[in-house]
Amino acid sequence: MKAASLLVACAAALGAENGAASAETARGSYLHADPSRVDIGSATSHTSNVIYLNGCFGSGCDFSPGNESSIENTSSLIDAPRHVPPFSGGQMQWDAIVDCVRDTYKPFDIEITDQDPGNEPHFEAIVAGEASDIGMVGLIGGLAPFLCGETINNAITFSFAALVDNDVAETCWVIAQETAHAFGLDHEYLCSDPMSYLRSCDYNKRFQDEDAPCGEFGERECSCGGPTQNSYRRLLEHFGPGVATPPTVAIDSPANGDEVEAGFIVRTRASDNLRVDRVELRVNSVIVGVSESEPYIFNVPETISDGRLRLEVTAYDNYDYQGAAIIEVIQGEPCDNPGDCAGLETCVSGRCVPGPDAEDGLGQQCLEAADCASGRCGTSKSTSVCTEVCNGACTCPSGFGCRTTDDGSECWPGYDDNGGCSTGVQGGAGGLATWFLAALLLFLCRRRLLG
Repeated sequence: MKAASLLVACAAALGAENGAASAETARGSYLHADPSRVDIGSATSHTSNVIYLNGCFGSGCDFSPGNESSIENTSSLIDAPRHVPPFSGGQMQWDAIVDCVRDTYKPFDIEITDQDPGNEPHFEAIVAGEASDIGMVGLIGGLAPFLCGETINNAITFSFAALVDNDVAETCWVIAQETAHAFGLDHEYLCSDPMSYLRSCDYNKRFQDEDAPCGEFGERECSCGGPTQNSYRRLLEHFGPGVATPPTVAIDSPANGDEVEAGFIVRTRASDNLRVDRVELRVNSVIVGVSESEPYIFNVPETISDGRLRLEVTAYDNYDYQGAAIIEVIQGEPCDNPGDCAGLETCVSGRCVPGPDAEDGLGQQCLEAADCASGRCGTSKSTSVCTEVCNGACTCPSGFGCRTTDDGSECWPGYDDNGGCSTGVQGGAGGLATWFLAALLLFLCRRRLLG
């Protein structure tokens, strides 16, 4: 136990260097495990994906020293039999803590439960009591066995909820940090990540997809070597992705099909079970605004070309899951051909969009959707190019045809959509009128020759 006490004392000393407040606040910690007393998994293998949150309800929990085993209730962290009293908060606090931990681990294929898995392999997080209950001294918010970069199967971790008065955010933070220590993760010097000691940001911490320096109250080399750690990537590689829960998005105004004036305003709403990170507005595939906080209101630039305007509002949560809402409005007259559009734009289905000569425009080669202004990278055999949504034959520019795909239709280079379109003319009433005029001239010409 001297090693654990030394680690805690070291953390306190680091805190003292950065102010008394840091030194006097409980922090979670870890103890380097004896490899002979733990079942070691690896960076990509483990016996379970279940984390059991145990509030020790009823008469409390009893643990014996021994090899690490959530099934046998033996812990490598203790040197004598120990008793942890039951969770001292109310049911509402407990439910909120469980929900918070579940949300924290949601991006990964990890099941959070407060029902005892019994003899089935599982990771166990004790959420109750104080450090003294397991024979530790000092302001220790939690404790976990740790092996650099290794997963300790059936590990038992301790999150001392009573020490923080069962505060939901604090307890959730400690649980996330301690359980992740058992997966081989070190502390990070990144406030928004639960592996951090820092308190200068929102306590609603989530595993960040960021190469962050390791450290407690200052940067240091990571225990596993190297200057940085990416907690999100480490967990994703180990457990795989969870079920995506994208944000919900709505466009309040204008309404679909509305006629609008240049410089109009777009009012939107976005919500998420975790947190909305940002909201983007695209007009005809071009980003014209980004908002990182409510209200999500955008002023559309007056320089946007007239015609049909496809408004796409996309919201991202803090794990980059995304949800979108799409409508079309009309500003001025819909375009009939590329000549109706400005600069390097072309006309697709009455909309002026980035054309073949524009960077990331229609027909440009791509590897993924992010390579295209439209956010659409279409593939046919070995060819991948940026595409645009179209509405049928004769609605794509010259050299492109409107082909059907699994999720709608898109303009594809060299595709014959059997539209019989005239060169440079873009569908709609203008295309029909041109076809009718050509047919009439041909009819009159034949009558003159025959007469």
